[in-house]
Amino acid sequence: MDFDFFSLKILAESQSSDEVILGFFFGKVEGRLDFQFINFARRFKDIAKINLNKDLNDFKEDLNSVYRKLIARSGDILTRTNDFTNYLKSYINKNGGRLNFSNRLSSIVGNKDTDSVRALLRDVFDEWTSDLKINFECGCSTYSEMSSEESSKTENTLQIQEALENAKDRKELLDLSDFYPIVDPMEGNQAGGLKVGDSIFITIIQFSNETDQQRLMGNYPDKFDAKGKNNSPFEGYITAMEYISAEKGTILLKIVLDDWFEAKAFIMSNIRIMQKNRRKNILRDHSPVQDILPNELPKKSSERTESDHINQREKLFDQLLVASLMGLITIVVLIIIFILL
Repeated sequence: MDFDFFSLKILAESQSSDEVILGFFFGKVEGRLDFQFINFARRFKDIAKINLNKDLNDFKEDLNSVYRKLIARSGDILTRTNDFTNYLKSYINKNGGRLNFSNRLSSIVGNKDTDSVRALLRDVFDEWTSDLKINFECGCSTYSEMSSEESSKTENTLQIQEALENAKDRKELLDLSDFYPIVDPMEGNQAGGLKVGDSIFITIIQFSNETDQQRLMGNYPDKFDAKGKNNSPFEGYITAMEYISAEKGTILLKIVLDDWFEAKAFIMSNIRIMQKNRRKNILRDHSPVQDILPNELPKKSSERTESDHINQREKLFDQLLVASLMGLITIVVLIIIFILL
């Protein structure tokens, strides 16, 4: 299975040490690894009921909510959690570092090898506690899948709906296709920091007309599936960016790809977007050259003609002056000769 991200959500309970360990690993294939865990006494486990099958972002929110509730109940939650987090960091460092551990996890999670996942987790927890009952849930996703999921989650949010309502009468948006940026929750840049001219990766989610769709599919057949769905990212350049809500929580983006196809997107300003360190001078590249040149050429031609006339007059004046001087000198010479004779 080809994937770009993997997650492993874990709930472990130990009778011997009377504790519960709850948290997740989230990694990027051949890249960064993040993790977050909380550690608390078993008597609080009813407070910490979280569905491991939830989406990772929802799971994170629930985990943070549980953590806040536990801190309010018990003063040693912070110490327990910090101690376990430091232990986990030490274990990973002793076993080849984060990248090596991330590669091991991504390999067994990607192969859906639950026995190997369970064995690895037992090895991780072995030096910390024993008699562990471990429950876990694995997941894999591609950039496109994660972006589609993000798009589906945000399109019905109140902020996005308000943004769409505010922009519905803008005629310049009506004929634009719709895209959604490819998100990179680990190493992407926040949408609020984007600038005109920046390169971003996108998926087209809706075409405004069939002509543009057929043209783009004809130029890039490998980026579409048999049903005409864009399943491989394009690289586009931002031509316009504006905040569309008073709180600056929602952004309207316009992009161009292939110098002719334009599209728009309404996105949350805090999402992280995949980028390359590549920019275009959009104002220069999209200036209407055909509108500038006809106005400039007559002006330049007129200026050049006037300049030529001035130069010609100056040359004629110089020639007359020289001729006059030569004539005067000749007369003086003849007078001197006549006197001497």
